[in-house]
Amino acid sequence: MTRYAKALVAVLGAAATAAAGTLPPDTTAWKVITAVLAIATATGVWGVPNATLPKPLPGEHRRVERASALPPPRSEQPKDR
Repeated sequence: MTRYAKALVAVLGAAATAAAGTLPPDTTAWKVITAVLAIATATGVWGVPNATLPKPLPGEHRRVERASALPPPRSEQPKDR
């Protein structure tokens, strides 16, 4: 369950914000409640830590892929230029 905690917070916050759409629009209460729910959702998702990967089994190796679209640093670039 904790593996999906961040996603659960996001879905519940989005559902609550969408449910605020059932309030009469263009009223001060609607604007305030919608803003509070959106800010609370963002804060909740930010506050929940990302799930950690389980530790590899003995003898198991994992390759870590670079998550960035940026080129590797100069120290990791090939020297054949």
